[in-house]
Amino acid sequence: MKRSGAFVVIGAVLALVLGMRFGGPVVYTATTMPRSPWANVGSIDEATTTPVVAARTYALTWDVFVEDNNSVEIDVPENATYMDLRFRTDADGDAHVIEVYVAANDFMADGTGESFTLGTTLTLAGGKQQAPGSTFFCDTITEAATSGILIAGTTVYDDTQDRQAMIGIDLLGHKKVWIIATTLQAGTTLYVDAKWR
Repeated sequence: MKRSGAFVVIGAVLALVLGMRFGGPVVYTATTMPRSPWANVGSIDEATTTPVVAARTYALTWDVFVEDNNSVEIDVPENATYMDLRFRTDADGDAHVIEVYVAANDFMADGTGESFTLGTTLTLAGGKQQAPGSTFFCDTITEAATSGILIAGTTVYDDTQDRQAMIGIDLLGHKKVWIIATTLQAGTTLYVDAKWR
């Protein structure tokens, strides 16, 4: 036991000396971004059709759809690599279909306007668990089997009746996320919550 204690002391002294010798004390650096709390990032109260190919540029989607309140636009924090989403709706049994589009940024490196590409398509259903603001969590998230570039990096969590279904998405470096509803339960609003990791 005495010998182990001596090694610990020697190791601590060496770390201190080496830190001072090469420019300062040893500082712990986190290698991952801390988890963030859930935040409401927007809502959709009107369905829209899948945009035609020519209408998927950053300028046409980001600036136009936000004014009509029929899409959600998300700026991904700089250090975030994963996005978790959950959804809230007005009542149990509400049915929605959404498309999640992504872009690396608003412009390419040469200044050319960027375009969105389909990340994934999700079918949602409302459950009975009460959520903030007199809403209910969607308890079902079903991902279309072959749609979008993010399909290989998604995981659906707790897709169980009357609980909070969530989906985790590896964003593959994309920093802009744009969500539309191609099907929206009549007379309802779909709320989108996100957190980062």
